[in-house]
Amino acid sequence: MSVWQDGKLVRKPVLLSIIGMREALLQASDFDEAKVNLICKNVENHGNCSMGAGDGLIYRLAKVLAS
Repeated sequence: MSVWQDGKLVRKPVLLSIIGMREALLQASDFDEAKVNLICKNVENHGNCSMGAGDGLIYRLAKVLAS
């Protein structure tokens, strides 16, 4: 997960478990569980997704496969 604002990286990317990702997104979305469920489903099915937060931040998420 990385965080962007005005096209600039504002927080370095971090690796999160699916649980960690859900927790971070819940806090960022003011606990909008339906939105977080949709984002997690998109990441799982399509490999990536973005979420805009009300504060102008864009959260970019990508699925990382480990072998």
